[in-house]
Amino acid sequence: MLDVRSREAVFQFADEVVRDFGYAHFVINNAGTSVLATVEHTTMEVFEKVIDINLWGVIYGTKAFLPILLKQREGCIVNVSSVFGLLATPCAAAYTVSKFAVRGLTETLWQELPGSGVRAVLVHPGGINTNISKERNNVYAGEMEQKVEKANLGQMTTTPQSCARQIVDGLKRGKPRLLVGNGANILHWISRLFPDSYGVLVRRKLGL
Repeated sequence: MLDVRSREAVFQFADEVVRDFGYAHFVINNAGTSVLATVEHTTMEVFEKVIDINLWGVIYGTKAFLPILLKQREGCIVNVSSVFGLLATPCAAAYTVSKFAVRGLTETLWQELPGSGVRAVLVHPGGINTNISKERNNVYAGEMEQKVEKANLGQMTTTPQSCARQIVDGLKRGKPRLLVGNGANILHWISRLFPDSYGVLVRRKLGL
């Protein structure tokens, strides 16, 4: 198991891949965690933990493998953000901060990689029924947290297998941004059509 919070471990893993296989084609930065809490209730330790995994893990994976792909002049970095890298949601500040940052990193690569033979793909999953939904991440059982947790669990209906198939299909088609899973396309368009007022719709959906 690779601890993506460790820069040394991730870079060592990249070295081992080259040693054992000689090359890499697809690098998928997917590790993630979340804690459900308002900004008021989110401790600094929670911010640090979530950002270490969700953001620094992606930065380490990108930096460790990008030189390999550039040297090959072929390959693909796949960074998994979230629909909450498109718009914000209550009670997920640390998660949302990290996923917006992953989006910013990947969209920067879009500007830097043309002509290199390497591409970057940004994935925005919606409601995926992964282990992240089964973790006891609602450690602050305030009224808002409880409502958001209940509403979120009801949205996590896409299986990991279906999500993976959608990602592979998008990679085959060469799309730079992949919207996969329950609600992803809808939230994408809401964020674009109502950039300053989507919060009203989000809060209504969550029953707040």
